[in-house]
Amino acid sequence: MRLNRPFALALLGLLAACGRAKDDNAVASNDVIVAPGDAANVAEAPSGAQNASTSAEPPLDELAGVKVGMTIKDLRAAGLAVTKDNGPDPSNTCGYARIASLNDLFFMLDGDTIVRIEVATPGHPTLGGVEVGMSEADAVRQLGDKVKIQPHPYTGPTGHYLVVHKDGAPLGLIAETDGKKVLSYRIGRWTYVQWKEGCS
Repeated sequence: MRLNRPFALALLGLLAACGRAKDDNAVASNDVIVAPGDAANVAEAPSGAQNASTSAEPPLDELAGVKVGMTIKDLRAAGLAVTKDNGPDPSNTCGYARIASLNDLFFMLDGDTIVRIEVATPGHPTLGGVEVGMSEADAVRQLGDKVKIQPHPYTGPTGHYLVVHKDGAPLGLIAETDGKKVLSYRIGRWTYVQWKEGCS
């Protein structure tokens, strides 16, 4: 039997509506639904994996494109102007690298390898969006159950350390506050992040 075109279109629409009602609960929130004629745009639709990566937390070993574990040689190979300072004792293996384009950040070195990144100026958010200048209450709220609040070793009990570190984990974060706002933070290899006064 041959159906006329208007009747066939109406029948297809009815079947599609029934199918949608039955399957509405089966569609995952990150599924891409392609309308007829949009097949060419499927490649441009974000996948679930891409969505997850854009909302991922910043890592505890990288900031502004510089990663813990990089060496002075790596930084220079990337075209960055780097200076190194080992302080008054040239035999000291602990020192700091300064990068001209990131002159408000401090990169602690063990030998020639970055082991910790220190931040004391706004504009460099880290885990949970925490950055210098934000309120302590906001920082604690954004870090959620990851954070432990400890008295600051010098300004406590008013000042605090906001500590993010899992037992045995190689990396961690300590943000210093005056009890009201975040004054600085440091991330990187946990052994070095715990040092209170830089290399001294």
